[in-house]
Amino acid sequence: VGVLLFVLVPVSAIFMALDEPIVRILLGYGKFSDPDIHSTAVVLTCLSIGMIGRAIAYFNFQVLHALGRPWSQVKIGLLQLVMNALFSWILMKPFGVVGIAVASSLSLTISMLVSYRVLARMLGPEVLDGVIPNYARYVSMGLIVYALLWALMHFAASERLVISRLAYTAEILAFIGVVMIPYLLISRIAGLQEAIWATAKIRRVL
Repeated sequence: VGVLLFVLVPVSAIFMALDEPIVRILLGYGKFSDPDIHSTAVVLTCLSIGMIGRAIAYFNFQVLHALGRPWSQVKIGLLQLVMNALFSWILMKPFGVVGIAVASSLSLTISMLVSYRVLARMLGPEVLDGVIPNYARYVSMGLIVYALLWALMHFAASERLVISRLAYTAEILAFIGVVMIPYLLISRIAGLQEAIWATAKIRRVL
């Protein structure tokens, strides 16, 4: 789960912080208007929130499979589908495609919570309680990535996209690269094993 969260948490933060620039770069031309860009960016943010729950649920499913309980993860997966359909039916009419995105993230979060409760019942809550502070560290790192990108985006004017799509894209990628440096360093200081391995690998390459 460490590798999944180490990758997916910053990716989720990047999608949320750069939702509109990403949509503008990929789709912001032709008949794709500003309202279309805004609504699609909101959808991207809503879906990104569910990525973290998906990563944790995937880890929990692996543990259930290792414990010889594959049908438990199947049942939880079916519950997720039912919840997704139910929330989509409730939210689609008032919020449209944004409601469907919210429904997906909600169902993924429910899947995470249910799988956690099943494992806690099987292994005892004390076995899994030590995992929660670790999850909190990954989420904290994601918040740092989001905050740094949000601050840097004040220097990126979307009007530059009209002048040069390539230059604007390079600027956004540069921001992401700059933010990954403190992300790796702070994660290493926080004791995340994936960050220690990644920084050691980079140092060997350099």
